[in-house]
Amino acid sequence: KVARDITERKRAAAELAAQQEWFRVTLDSIGDGVITCDAGGRITFMNAMAAKLTGWETESAITRPCAEVVRLVRETTGQTLDSPVTRVLRTGGPVAPSTQTLLVAADGTGRPIDDNAAPIMDGDGNAIGVVLVLRDVTERRRNEAERQSAAIDRERLLEAERVARGEAERAS
Repeated sequence: KVARDITERKRAAAELAAQQEWFRVTLDSIGDGVITCDAGGRITFMNAMAAKLTGWETESAITRPCAEVVRLVRETTGQTLDSPVTRVLRTGGPVAPSTQTLLVAADGTGRPIDDNAAPIMDGDGNAIGVVLVLRDVTERRRNEAERQSAAIDRERLLEAERVARGEAERAS
């Protein structure tokens, strides 16, 4: 009989599992949608916010092509946009966020988002996947529209005051 002490191996495995759980919980706690994909563009991880934004359950999205789960269209035209994941895999580098982008959820509803995608590199500098971050900008857009509307209203009031003053001066 041969006896081996596997205490160190068990400790290392427990540390690795704890570290993986720490990273999973951290990514799941982020307020933006975070999706990771393998080098083929298939989803390997999706946090709770990404599931909420896309309308896909995480279990259903894993292993699917990211472009199937993350459907992006131009806000002004409805034109389908290239997947940022596909662009990263094609170029090998990060891609600039698209402007005026709507994320079309599984139920067909659209919401304005900012997106950011970058390669995941191994120790040798090879792209082994992509991380995609989706930020819901609905509230920011609403606030911008309200500020614009308020500025227009102020300008109209000021113009009305100028006109009234001018009429008053001509009348006197």
